[in-house]
Amino acid sequence: MSFIRDALSIFKKRELLFIESNKESEDVYSFLFEKEEGLTWKAGQYGLFSVTHKKIKTPIRPFTRASAPTENVVKLTMRIS
Repeated sequence: MSFIRDALSIFKKRELLFIESNKESEDVYSFLFEKEEGLTWKAGQYGLFSVTHKKIKTPIRPFTRASAPTENVVKLTMRIS
């Protein structure tokens, strides 16, 4: 039953409010978004995110969240070359 619930959650669209970005290294950036009420995940779980940026060729990609489920932010870290 949890497989069906997890699969259905992929198709639920949410918009996250952008808070800030941090340059971690030469071409690695972290982006923080406000965590919407009711948004939950398990550590290591990924989500499909649509990212609009001129340097990103494929806007919809899976990302593992770099933040813990107990934090009040959603953090995505990625390389942008």
